[in-house]
Amino acid sequence: MGHKFVLIVLVLLGLTGCVAYLPMPLQTGDVLQLAAQVGHGEATLARLERTHQESSTASSVDPAVTVAQALDRQGNNNGYLDGAELITAIQAYATGQPIDGRAVDGRVLIGLIQLYAAQTPLGTQPGVEKALLELINQYRTQSGQCWDLLSDGWTPWPAGAVRSLSLSLELTKAALYHSQFMADHDCFAHQCPGEPDLQTRIEQAGYTGWTFIGENIAAGMEAPEEAFETWRNSPGHNRNILACQFKEIGIGRVYAPDSQYGWYWTTDFGSR
Repeated sequence: MGHKFVLIVLVLLGLTGCVAYLPMPLQTGDVLQLAAQVGHGEATLARLERTHQESSTASSVDPAVTVAQALDRQGNNNGYLDGAELITAIQAYATGQPIDGRAVDGRVLIGLIQLYAAQTPLGTQPGVEKALLELINQYRTQSGQCWDLLSDGWTPWPAGAVRSLSLSLELTKAALYHSQFMADHDCFAHQCPGEPDLQTRIEQAGYTGWTFIGENIAAGMEAPEEAFETWRNSPGHNRNILACQFKEIGIGRVYAPDSQYGWYWTTDFGSR
């Protein structure tokens, strides 16, 4: 049987803001019709994108993510916008009722439809996830050494070691869960009060049969470049990023405007 190793590192950073944009061209009937078509598998993201491109109006997509997170917390809190939660949003849009204090207008609803159709993990936009993964993989590829978790020291990359980590859906679910938990409970730690520990979170997300796992967390910055540079310049975080044995990664970024630090990041590493 293989040995199991758990590595945990955290860092606290400074506060920043957030800007992201999404066009909104739809009227009430259009949105409801598209929502029904998405639910029946008749509408695609490509069609939604074409509709967006025909509009000259831009608006922040972050309110849609915020509303989706509120709906998820009120529902099953599984890190995704489900069909029942989308129906609740459509009903709120049609009746003018706010969700968690935020009005659901057409811009928000079309963002929710996109999240639902793509099954995008809440809190992490695909561009952010991709950007951080590219930074980490470029760094691993260019590094002449890696951190050996077995000998607890630096060593040249061994033959067969994975230099470019692949994105794991299960680890991403675990990372998002932890970032959301920190944001919801205004807590910055690897295990907040009332929360399962790292091993339990990862296994509950479906990442079982692992041999090595590790975690970096950060708070207070928006951009993936900021998180990466801070981790790279911190010895403990850097060892996790350059660990010889890690093969997969999960990335979770959550924004909570009323929390102490605003942005919460988790990267969960693993191999199996």
